[in-house]
Amino acid sequence: MERILVIGANGQIGSELVEALAAQHGAHNVLASDISTTNLYNAARYTTLNVLDKDALCKIVTDEGITQIYQLAAMLSATGEAAPLKAWTLNMDGLLNVLEVARERGAIGKPLRIFWPSSIAAFGPNTPAVNTPQMTVMDPTTIYGISKLAGERLSEY
Repeated sequence: MERILVIGANGQIGSELVEALAAQHGAHNVLASDISTTNLYNAARYTTLNVLDKDALCKIVTDEGITQIYQLAAMLSATGEAAPLKAWTLNMDGLLNVLEVARERGAIGKPLRIFWPSSIAAFGPNTPAVNTPQMTVMDPTTIYGISKLAGERLSEY
């Protein structure tokens, strides 16, 4: 039985993902979370979580018996360009916290599956726009795109 945590559940992708995962795995097995205290999309189970708080993340994973994490919390391009350091911190440290919790859980025999979407923003003006190959030029032009590309490399590592 999967126990799923969706971080960034109040966003556009998160809200739809929570609903789809609940239909597939049962609403009681899906815990929606976001930094807001408000459950915007009426998920059956919701908790407030700041992905930058690694201790709180670890506690939820342990207490809830989480087996999968969908890390969707991010600062997107428009907002990120106005506050690039804040965007980098949220986008990269949030992912690092999730990956570190997964590494720690794996070390004690309780592995976590991590799902972290990238973005078209990881590409750039020199990426072929038609029939884009799997391995291609990636030259993002925003802090969001740069953090997504860095996150891809970090996740591969």
